Amino acid sequence: LTHYKQQIPHLFWFNAFLVASNGTDSRVGSLTADWERFFEWKRIEREDEPRRVSLEVMLRGTCLPQRLLDLVENFTLFSEHKAGLVKIIGQNHQFLGVNNAIASMLEARKLGHGRGGVFWQTQGSGKSFSMVFFAQKALRKLSGNWTFVVVTDCVELDERIAKTFETTGADSDAEGDACHTASGVHLCELLRVNHRYVFTRVHKFQTPELFGDHSDVIVLTDEAHRSQYDTLALNMRAALPRAMFLAFTGTPLIAREERTREVFGDDVSIYDFQQSIEDVATVPLFYKNRTPELQLVNPDLNDDIYRLIEDAELDTEQEARLEEVLGRQSHLITRDDRLEAVARDIVRHFLGRGFVGKAMAVSIDKPTALRMHDKVQAHWAAETARVPKESGELPYHAHGGETTPEQARRDAHRAKLKARCEVLTTTDMAVIVSPGQNEIARMQELGLELAPHRRRMNESQPGLDEKFKDTDDPLRLFFVCTMWRTGFDAPS
Repeated sequence: LTHYKQQIPHLFWFNAFLVASNGTDSRVGSLTADWERFFEWKRIEREDEPRRVSLEVMLRGTCLPQRLLDLVENFTLFSEHKAGLVKIIGQNHQFLGVNNAIASMLEARKLGHGRGGVFWQTQGSGKSFSMVFFAQKALRKLSGNWTFVVVTDCVELDERIAKTFETTGADSDAEGDACHTASGVHLCELLRVNHRYVFTRVHKFQTPELFGDHSDVIVLTDEAHRSQYDTLALNMRAALPRAMFLAFTGTPLIAREERTREVFGDDVSIYDFQQSIEDVATVPLFYKNRTPELQLVNPDLNDDIYRLIEDAELDTEQEARLEEVLGRQSHLITRDDRLEAVARDIVRHFLGRGFVGKAMAVSIDKPTALRMHDKVQAHWAAETARVPKESGELPYHAHGGETTPEQARRDAHRAKLKARCEVLTTTDMAVIVSPGQNEIARMQELGLELAPHRRRMNESQPGLDEKFKDTDDPLRLFFVCTMWRTGFDAPS
């Protein structure tokens, strides 16, 4: 494939996608995909049908005329990346899921309600691309003067989804910037003008004011289970009373989130974590508990506390306040001695896990993320100083004849120390935390320096998320607070 692309590129002018098969295993991919990006096609018509890896299923699923034309027209994207133009083909779960969502939306319009359904496809399986596929197919195939309102609940998610629409050409850079809401008033203006896409956060719906009464509005809400029930969401529905609402989520709905289905309708697509792993759409997740335990020195602590509370004769409000304070455990898990133990373990584990790779240390709050970075840096520096010293202390004997088992062990240990030293001296680290008001001064009050980290977050070229996803980049250890949205394509 690489040779053909170099020598006879016109062979690919009319290429829709590529199928590779040996009769037993079969995969499909685009002409810009490396082998890891070729994927299996295990279902033909429905998500609930038995999943089979076979050439017949692949050909029927992708090459029957109606499906082939659907894939070419509605499930093919060209996305601009730093490495160049990338051709993206909708995967099996995206193809079936988006078509289910289109059918559900048509049924909802026929029945006269706005519940388009819940589109649940697990984290990392290309949900943002599924949004683009859905919007583009609706524009091409369904009659109507459509406006898509993409609603998220945080700045990072809002920016990332808007960027996906821009890089794939669904929305131009200028249009994308113009249609990013700055306020509730701006949102109202955008919805009253004929824009194809509007990107906003649910927080912009501060009042139940009517923004638009036409029915050609489709609201795509991401991570819908988190923020779509309270006042802001009610305001959004009052603002767009005739809109169609489709919920996207990467998290399985648990019992207390059943209201998502009441608000948005039934599931239109289910692609869970286990399916995603089996399809190699995401990598498996392994868990190993390495937490330094908190020790309770006084076994009678609870009885002592209850006795003290009774003796204090607190009123109801004071009891509630006390319960709230005692319920907070953050001051325990962020104790300095515990953070030292965790930092020491991070260095030991990262250097001893058998491969270099990347890592994230996720902390409970911003100060702890900064402290963890500083503590890991200190332990890292100590190890960087120790390893060359240990290597130099190993006696070396020139090989004259046959190597003894003892010399072989020394040579292997020296090679191991050399590789460790290479990782220690080349690895870079970074802090990733969301911006906040007066954050520099607040951190300084705690004896922490945030300014250089913020400068790097803002000025890094390429961005820190791109460096994280670049396997060859030496920026390997990241200290984040709560979560960091890097986007789907993070093979490292």
